[in-house]
This record gives sequence, structure tokens and C-alpha cells, in this order.
Amino acid sequence: MEIRLDRKYAQADRFVITAEGNAPDACYIQSVELNGKPYPHCYIDHADIMRGGELHFKLGRTPNKSWGIE
Repeated sequence: MEIRLDRKYAQADRFVITAEGNAPDACYIQSVELNGKPYPHCYIDHADIMRGGELHFKLGRTPNKSWGIE
């Protein structure tokens, strides 16, 4: 998914969300990266979106109980 950002308010033109392994039986988040770096949070800040870049999800069939528990 691509969110087009307005340069009047944002530091970039777009924010992209991608998912690897997306399937009907793979609904659990295994890990997340924001601009190529691990992103351990279960939320995304508005400021992160406005900076632009890519939020990449890796999905799987079983829960990763160690992700997002910071």
C-alpha cells in the first residue's frame, strides 16, 4: 500500500507498507522493519509516517511471541 504524503506537511512524498508471506493462513506478524531497520513496536508514530519510507511486515502461520513485547 502506498500513502502519498503532502510535502507541505511531510518530509517525503510517500510512505509504503509491504507484507511478505501474506496468505489467508499467515496472519501473524513475525517481524517488522522500518526503512530496513528492525521495528519492535506494535504501533507506528505519525512522525515516522511523515518522514516517509517503507514499513515492511513479515508474516507467518504461527505467532512470534517475542515480537512487539518491548
